Amino acid sequence: MKIAQRIKKLRCQSRYSQQYVADKLFIGQAAYSLLENGQNCIALDHIIRLSRIYRKTTDFLILGKESEFPV
Repeated sequence: MKIAQRIKKLRCQSRYSQQYVADKLFIGQAAYSLLENGQNCIALDHIIRLSRIYRKTTDFLILGKESEFPV
């Protein structure tokens, strides 16, 4: 599963609208839609913000698995 699919799945599970998440990322809903559809690259600061919104690690968002290193 790609990052775009993961963030869409997390958004749907959280019952957030695209507009809600876009507002948290300080971007427009159309720009966020492009991220979820894999048509735009996701900036590092957006990955960090998304990890805070969904309470998931950046490793999970990027790789689909939690970090194996002790933090």
